[in-house]
Amino acid sequence: TFGGATTGITYTEQNADYTKLGRAVHFRIYLKLSAKGSATGAATVSGLPFTPQAAPRYSNVSIYASDMTGITAQLQGFLNGTTVQLTHAGLVGTAANVTDANFASFTTLMISGTYFV
Repeated sequence: TFGGATTGITYTEQNADYTKLGRAVHFRIYLKLSAKGSATGAATVSGLPFTPQAAPRYSNVSIYASDMTGITAQLQGFLNGTTVQLTHAGLVGTAANVTDANFASFTTLMISGTYFV
C-alpha cells in the first residue's frame, strides 16, 4: 500500500509463503508491479500471517528491490504489527520512509524475514 491505500495497484506476480516453527515465523514475499496506481504516501507491505510478539520486537527483514527511483541508500524494513514498513537510510543514518514516488510501474520487491510470536 501507499499511505494505507491500494488504489490502482496491480501486479504481474504476487506470491508469498511462510513457515512457522514453534514461536518463530519465517516469511518470503515476491511482488512485481504492473502498475503502481494513484495512491500516495509511505510504502508498506501488509498481511503477515501472525502478529509479532509485543516486546522485544526483534526481527530480521531482508529486502531486494529493482526499478526504484530516488533511493540512494540501503533499503530497510521493520515490522509494525502484521505490516512491513519500508524505509531507506538517510544521509546521516536516520531512516526515511520509502514512498510511492520511489516506485515505478514495474518495480520488483523480494522481502524475507523471521520474527517471533
